[in-house]
Amino acid sequence: MSLETARLLEKLAIHAWPALSVEDLGGWRLRYGAGVTRRANAVWPNELSGAADLDTRITQVEKFYGERGLPPSFQLSPAALPGELDEVLARRGYQRKWPTAVQAAEADEVLDRTAAPGAPEVRITPVIDEEWFGTYCRSESPRISADAEESEDRLTPESADIRARILRRIAQPTAYASVRLDGEPVAIALGVREQDWLGIYCQATLPSAQRRGAARAILHALAHWGRADGARKLYLQVMDDNPAALVLYDKAGFRTVYQTHYRVLA
Repeated sequence: MSLETARLLEKLAIHAWPALSVEDLGGWRLRYGAGVTRRANAVWPNELSGAADLDTRITQVEKFYGERGLPPSFQLSPAALPGELDEVLARRGYQRKWPTAVQAAEADEVLDRTAAPGAPEVRITPVIDEEWFGTYCRSESPRISADAEESEDRLTPESADIRARILRRIAQPTAYASVRLDGEPVAIALGVREQDWLGIYCQATLPSAQRRGAARAILHALAHWGRADGARKLYLQVMDDNPAALVLYDKAGFRTVYQTHYRVLA
């Protein structure tokens, strides 16, 4: 993995899951999403400008989130700046949480590995609709998503509305994929294409439909859609403690290119 790749994928990811508001702090992006989903409420610290020293920056971050009633949180990767940021946060009492693998694969390889006779039919729409979002909400309550970045907040009408607002803020081309089994929508995922990459987000299968090929079929359909739209590679984020998702993605050809984690001030 090159540092250049990490910087690129981290930038694509911030576009693929936009916070409700973002404040610039000398290149760092302070994201706020009313506490809904981790990535929309954490600092993206992958660019650096200005003369402020690191302690001053972190103090300003703590003030920003404190005023909004949230614990200060940083989403860290090899692209984080400055290089000693993780160590400094640890010394200040920030806890290391939610280790995550960022994985990538060639679109053609995913297509080859996920092709299966008799696979469930996958429906793809360019914009979010009621059926897709309803399945998404069912998959998040209880939380069973394979996606690494979904928050552990309890799904309420208010938090569901914020998730819908985040999804509708995505400016890049999107593919909302879903599968029906026995007449019921049971599995979903989201593809977000930027440059020659397709990001896979929100992948989830309801318990009643697991191990019936729905997730693999969705990966195949999204890889096909992305390839037709100019994507040559796919990326996704999966938590280290999600063995079922790790097996699925490994079989589909995904390999870890770098690790991320959060630092949160309790």
